[in-house]
Amino acid sequence: MKWLLERIAKFRTLPTIVRLTLLQVIFFLLVARLALRLVPFRYLTWFFERPPKRPADTFAKRKQILAASLIKYTICQDEITDSEREWFRMGVQWITDLAAWFLPGETVCFPRAIAAQEHLRRLGMGTTLYYGATILPERGLTAHVWLQDGNQVIVGDHDGQNYHILACYPASPT
Repeated sequence: MKWLLERIAKFRTLPTIVRLTLLQVIFFLLVARLALRLVPFRYLTWFFERPPKRPADTFAKRKQILAASLIKYTICQDEITDSEREWFRMGVQWITDLAAWFLPGETVCFPRAIAAQEHLRRLGMGTTLYYGATILPERGLTAHVWLQDGNQVIVGDHDGQNYHILACYPASPT
């Protein structure tokens, strides 16, 4: 009961736009966790390969989100600026970690990366989901998933040199 009350108290302190975004990311995390358990992986790859929405189509949503921030950004309707990308990378990293905290059980790297990729795709940002593996002395063969925007890791911090990339989605990184 303490676990639930702690989360309710935290949720009530958040601004409305953050609450709505948080609920959306929690939904993405739940769907990702469920899909990874129930759907064969080969059927999930089409989902990871989908292109992002066009920035012009996401302008109103991006404007609404950025208007709630303390830092004022100049946004462009037809493209996502570098400063806007940086803000969304940091924001999605934070909101994905927060959403995982709200859920019972552990939410590992794979559903976090899926949820973050879907959230950014809906904002018009193309990202690349990487699936890699390595052998760690203390754990043996270990798989890891991380999400990148260009060369910037968004979700799934790791030492990329230690992981051998087995697949990336989309196949040609954006």
